Amino acid sequence: MPDKPIRTDGVLYSGITSASYAQVKEKKEELKQAKKDLRVKIEPDAQFILDEIAKEKAGIPQKVWELTNSTTDGDGCRAVLTGLRMYDEYLDNLKNKMANILRTNSAKDEVSDE
Repeated sequence: MPDKPIRTDGVLYSGITSASYAQVKEKKEELKQAKKDLRVKIEPDAQFILDEIAKEKAGIPQKVWELTNSTTDGDGCRAVLTGLRMYDEYLDNLKNKMANILRTNSAKDEVSDE
């Protein structure tokens, strides 16, 4: 009898069973609930936090004058400006992070209501 290759479906097996998928689904739900709880805790102070970040960003040009003087050389000025640009980017990232945490599903709700 000629040797026929054995047909297997082992490549198709992903390793996920319905029981293990339930655990994955449960972890996702826990993460979702944790984010929701964090949003509820932060929401009352959200606008205050975002306003403080905006104030800090608005004060960056004044910091240039505070951190330099007439004796500061060109390299010193460049270092200060680079540091303040990095600080400005940090504030932008912080504001975006806060906005993402506080993001609501109101747009989704409006679409589903129609």
